[in-house]
Amino acid sequence: MRIAAALLVPAALVAQAPAWDGDFSLEADKGDSIPDAVKRLTDPMNFALRTFWKKKLEGSEKAPRALSLLKGGNATLTVDKELPFTAGPGSPARWKRADGEAFEVVFKDEAPAFSLVFTQDEVVRTWRFTLAEDGRTLSVEVTLRHPKLPGPLAYRLQYRKAG
Repeated sequence: MRIAAALLVPAALVAQAPAWDGDFSLEADKGDSIPDAVKRLTDPMNFALRTFWKKKLEGSEKAPRALSLLKGGNATLTVDKELPFTAGPGSPARWKRADGEAFEVVFKDEAPAFSLVFTQDEVVRTWRFTLAEDGRTLSVEVTLRHPKLPGPLAYRLQYRKAG
């Protein structure tokens, strides 16, 4: 009887680990509005700066419609059927978006969540991934920082696991 109990404990712990791997589709109506987040950040700026940053941020901040995710000691991510990339802890990976923008990406394990930090020149964009208890709802908290902005641009996207 003691052996059976000892064997069940590791299985229970494994069952609690999030099942990150899978294909996820954007649930646009359940996340934040990116234009509203941009508006909140840029409204206090003067007219010229507000116009410049609003155009720049609305052009760069697009919610991916689909994510494919594999997570183990590293994270492998495919964004909207672009070429996948793998980022490991502490070692930057290079990734080029379909529009030609290049980034260095670092994986940070923050169990039970994890983050991918995208760096390009002065811009630091963090995607923090959390998986709901149902194992099917993926939240991505996006934070963009730039030294010329009055604060971070922050919004949340929600995805649903296929299948």
